[in-house]
Order: sequence, then structure tokens, then C-alpha cells
Amino acid sequence: MAHMKAVRLLTALELMPLEDISEDAEQWRQDIREAIEELEGPTGLPADDPLRYDEDGNLITRERLERRLQTIIDSWPTFGLSEGALWQDRS
Repeated sequence: MAHMKAVRLLTALELMPLEDISEDAEQWRQDIREAIEELEGPTGLPADDPLRYDEDGNLITRERLERRLQTIIDSWPTFGLSEGALWQDRS
């Protein structure tokens, strides 16, 4: 969770009037954005997620992973869903 605090701090720092204290304000902002991206890391499944591997521990293909994830998404409950509406007002 410390990295989340660092991201919040860097985000706030980026909003400060850096032009008032440095001629290199835009470079500072770019450095801050890059640091935030590094701290947030890549999106998606972690490299060691069990969904990425088959029963024998071999890395599966991207297509197979996408099918596996779609199967999981399709199995999620859809209580309250109707055609064309996300949630119906039951009041």
C-alpha cells in the first residue's frame, strides 16, 4: 500500500505550480508521470496468476487465456439484468 501513497503524493506534486520554482517544469511533470506509471505497474493479470497456466504448469496461449477469462465473465450472475437495461428499479 505504500506505493499507493506514493502515487497520490506524486499526483498532487504534479498539480503544483512547478513553473514558479523551476524552468524545467514540463520535464518534472513528465518524470512524475513516468514514475506514477512505473508504480502503478502493468494492467491485467500478474505474470504468476494461475489462470495463465495449464494443468501441467505450462504457459497457455493468449487465445486460450482470453477464452478462459470469457468463460469466467459469462458465468457471473446477472441478477436484475434485463434486455437493454443494467438494473431495473423494483421500487
